[in-house]
Amino acid sequence: MESIGANVKRLRRQRGLTQTQLAEQLLAQPMGWQWSQMSISRLENGNDITVSQLEALAAVLGREVLANTRIGTFMSDDFAYLQQQSRLHELSERAHKALADAKATTASLQAIVDQVGDGHGEHTEAT
Repeated sequence: MESIGANVKRLRRQRGLTQTQLAEQLLAQPMGWQWSQMSISRLENGNDITVSQLEALAAVLGREVLANTRIGTFMSDDFAYLQQQSRLHELSERAHKALADAKATTASLQAIVDQVGDGHGEHTEAT
């Protein structure tokens, strides 16, 4: 059995890429992760990987990144499910942040409205 890190290293070298060049290509992937030469090095040396990171690697290096790995043996349905769950979690986090930002903006705008009033010193209620 190969590790994903060993496959990444092999595929990266086959394509004539440095770790930095691979990181730059990975940064261009949607739902990006903060790739760097250091993160590629750590991955190649056996650090854990998330589903989102694996997705990005597969987009750049191809599905061969899973060749002869334990994860490659259950990839089809299980991997698709893990991808979906990872995306849902990421989207949920973004939605919660957007909601918090919207609430903060609303509170700021309400404070301005309360300060300005309607020009006659009266305060306007927001609906």
